[in-house]
This record gives sequence, structure tokens and C-alpha cells, in this order.
Amino acid sequence: MDPHPQSEEIARWDATTLASHLATGEITSLAYVTSLHERAAAIDGGDSAVALRSIAAFSPDFLEQAQRCDEERRGGHSRGALHGIPVLVKDNIEVRGLPGAAGSTGLETSGRDAPLVTTLRAAGAIILGSTNLSQWANIRSPHSSSGYSARGGLVGNPWSLDRSAGGSSSGSGAALAAGLAPVTIGTETDGSIMCPASLNGVFGLKPTVGSISRDGIVPISHSQDSPG
Repeated sequence: MDPHPQSEEIARWDATTLASHLATGEITSLAYVTSLHERAAAIDGGDSAVALRSIAAFSPDFLEQAQRCDEERRGGHSRGALHGIPVLVKDNIEVRGLPGAAGSTGLETSGRDAPLVTTLRAAGAIILGSTNLSQWANIRSPHSSSGYSARGGLVGNPWSLDRSAGGSSSGSGAALAAGLAPVTIGTETDGSIMCPASLNGVFGLKPTVGSISRDGIVPISHSQDSPG
């Protein structure tokens, strides 16, 4: 297998397919995340031809994370099913080095990892970056636009750019559908995972409320919020 696969090829890989290629040594995590980054530059940024705007920011150390996973794998060590798998995390979840600002220009992040992110890292996942969203997870106004934030602009639907990507986990759904990561994390209070999953044609899961820590996630409702 080409150690530097084309972006159209990797866009069709799900997490299980990627894990299989990593396990057999047909590709490295470093080569994979480099290809994802190149694909994002071509279709996601505001100045790109497509301007999907699903990614809020890339982790400043995603290449180093990938290299570390590759070194561990070459040494015969695997931390589990997520080892070396890149993940994008919704921008209302705190991740060190990333905005974690819920799409707002008025929120300052603490610069720490939410427990959810700590768990992902411990499982070997590569935190590739954060995803754009409906600002403040759509609680800022009863008339807010799904998928728009002051920081990231309006998320497009990769199947048809003139259609909504849904919300509030807009970037998480659109990035997954566009092949910019094999796994993305969103949050849901009332439909914010299910809606973008449906509109972008991907699988979405809202775990039972309280089963995953919500510490470090911008809150809306204690009785309904859940990352997924």
C-alpha cells in the first residue's frame, strides 16, 4: 500500500478499516493524519475551493501524537482499539491547545483537557483537532442558525453545500461525512448529535445521560446533556 494514500482513498476508510491497516503495518498514523490534514486544506478551510468550515482548529501537536503512536506500535505496544486513530472533538469541549470556546469570540478556555479527552488520549486516540458548531450549542438565541459560529463561520453539508449540516454538532457530522476523520465527538442536549448525523448521512450515538463525564463541557441542561 502507498504509505501516503490519496485523500479520496482515505475518505472512504472508517475506524475499523484504518485499525486493520495500522495493525498490519500497511500505513502509519503519521501518514494517515498527514493525508487528512492535506484533505482538510483542500476542502475545509474558508479560503479553500469548497470551504466546508467543519474544523475549528487543528491540535498543535497532532503530528507528534501520531509519531508517538507509531513508535509504540513498532515497539509491540498497543493501548487498545483506538490506538493511533485520529479523533475530532466538538469545540464546546475543553482540549489543551484548542479553543474550546463553543464557537464564541468571548469565551476563554482553561487550556486543560476535559476528562472525556483524557480518556481518549489514554486509549491511544490522536486528538486531531476541534470541530465547528452552532455557537453556544444553539442556546444563544431561539433564532440562531444551525452550524454558524462567530469563530468558524457556517458549516456546509458535504453532500450539498446549499443544504444545512444541522446542529449543534454540525462540524462533527460534516467532517465525518467528508472523510476528514474516522471518528468525531459531539454533544447533545436535544437532537444535537442525532440531527447532524441524519443530515450528513453518518452514524450518531447519544450515550445515556451521565454515563460519560460532562466536566469541561459547556453546559446547557444537567438532565439532558451528553457527549457522544
